[in-house]
Amino acid sequence: MKLVTAEEMFNIEKRTIEEFGVPAQVLMALAGRETANYIIENYGQAYSISIFCGQGNNGGDGFVTAYMLHNCGRFVKIIFAGEEEKLSPEANVFYNACKKSSIPIITIDESNYYDFAFANCDLIVDALIGIGCKGALRGVISNVAAEINSSRLPIVSIDIPSGLPSDGRSPDGEAIIADSTVTFGLPKLSLVTMPGKTFTGKLAVADIAFPPQLLESNEIKANLIDENWVSDLQINQIGVDAHKGERGHLLLIGGFDGMEGAIMLAASAALQIGVGLITVMTTAEARKIIAGKIPELITIELPNDSDKMKSLMQARRYDSLVIGPGMGRSEYAAKVFKNAMSLLEETQISKVIMDADALYFYPEIKDEIILPQNVEFLLTPHFNEASKILNKSITEIKADRLKTAVELAKISGLNILLKGPYSIITDGININVNSTGNPLLATAGSGDVLSGIIGALSLQDMPLLTATTMAVYLHGLSADLHKHDKGMTLKASDIINNIVKSIEYIKS
Repeated sequence: MKLVTAEEMFNIEKRTIEEFGVPAQVLMALAGRETANYIIENYGQAYSISIFCGQGNNGGDGFVTAYMLHNCGRFVKIIFAGEEEKLSPEANVFYNACKKSSIPIITIDESNYYDFAFANCDLIVDALIGIGCKGALRGVISNVAAEINSSRLPIVSIDIPSGLPSDGRSPDGEAIIADSTVTFGLPKLSLVTMPGKTFTGKLAVADIAFPPQLLESNEIKANLIDENWVSDLQINQIGVDAHKGERGHLLLIGGFDGMEGAIMLAASAALQIGVGLITVMTTAEARKIIAGKIPELITIELPNDSDKMKSLMQARRYDSLVIGPGMGRSEYAAKVFKNAMSLLEETQISKVIMDADALYFYPEIKDEIILPQNVEFLLTPHFNEASKILNKSITEIKADRLKTAVELAKISGLNILLKGPYSIITDGININVNSTGNPLLATAGSGDVLSGIIGALSLQDMPLLTATTMAVYLHGLSADLHKHDKGMTLKASDIINNIVKSIEYIKS
C-alpha cells in the first residue's frame, strides 16, 4: 500500500475533483459516513459522543460524522472551535444539516474552552485539524487538544490526530493521542512511522472513492510493507535442474575473537532462507571455534596482509558480502574492513551489506575509497550509528526518522536501512516502511540474524532495496509469530527458528 504526504494527498483530492468529476462535497460525505460506520462497528457501546470540529474540511468530516451518528440513534454533541462564516461551502452544508437536525453545537473560543464538560461522554471524536496542520497547534485548538488528552476517554481521530504532521516529523507542540484513527484513501506517512504511530492508535484506512489509478500511481514513492506487498514477491523459486552454484555464494566477514556468535547467527539465518554456499572469513582463533559448529559453512582464516586477502577474495566467486557482525573495533578489524572495500572492484561481488561494526569504520573510508558503481551497497544503522555518521543527536534523529533515512541515503549514495520500530528502507527516492515486529526484537543478536536474512535474499533475483525490505518484514514477522506462540521472551535463535514458518505464512 502506498504512503503519502499531505501534499500528495491534496493532489489526489484535487485530481479526483477536477479530472474525475467527483464533487468535494461527496468526498466529505463519504469520509464522515466511513468514520461513523467505524465508530458504530468498533465502539458500539458508545452512546454519548462529543465531536470536536475545527473550521476546515477536517471539521466538515466531523459534521458529517455527527449527522450520521445522530441518525443512527446516538446522542451527539458538537464542540465547534471556529467561526461559522469561515467554513468552506462543503463544510457549511453539513454544519447546517446538523443544526437543522437539532444536534447541539457549542461554539468555543479562548474565553470558554474550559467550560465544556466530559461528564456522561462515552467517546470523543477529533476533527479539529486535518492533514493540513503546519507547525504547532495554537490558541484554543491547542488548549482543547490538551483537555481531550487528559480526559481519559477513548478518542477517534478523523484522517490524522490533530497536531501531528503528515510527513513523519514529531509534533511541534500539543497533539491528540488517539486510540483509533480513520484515515482516507491512503495512510499518511506519520500514521505508520515513529513517533507518529504512538499518536495514531489503531489505524483504519477507509475507501472514499478516490480513483485506484491515483492511489496506485508510480509517482508516489513511499510504500507500507504489509502482507499484500510481500505476497507479490517470489522467494526461493528453484528450477528443477538447479545446482548450488546457481543459488549464489554468500561471503560473511566477522565473528572475530570472542564474538564468534554474531557471524554464526548471521550464517544460521541465511541457511534458513536458502543459499547455494556460505563462506565465513574470520580470525585464526575464531575459525577454530566456528569450524564444524555449523556443518554447512566453509570457513577461511583471514590473512594479515591485503595481497593474501585479495587472493582469498578472488579464489572463489562470491556474489554477496555481509561484513561487520562481530568484527569488533580493533586496528586489525579496521584493516580488514578497509582491505575488503578496496578489493571489491577486483571481485565478482555485486551486493554488499555493511552491518554492525562495519558501520563504525564506514565514515573513515567513505571519502578515502571510491566504492565501485556496479555494486549495490546497504548500510544498516540504528539510531546511535546514524548519529555518528550524520553528526546529529539521537534526539534529533528520533524526531524525524524518515528525514534521517533519506538524508543518509542521499549523502552516502547507498541504500539505507534505518533500524528501529517500523524500520525504514530507502535509496533516497523510494521509501519502504515496515509493518512487522515488536519490542522483543530488542535483544542481543537480533541484528546479526537480520543481516544474514538480507545476505541470503540478496542472492535472489531482486534489487538489494527489495531484498532488504523483504528481509526486514520476515525478521519482524518471525518475532511476531514467536510472540503469538510462546509469549514475552525472545532470543535471537528464536527468530531463526521461525524464518521458515514466516515464509510459509506469507505463501499461504
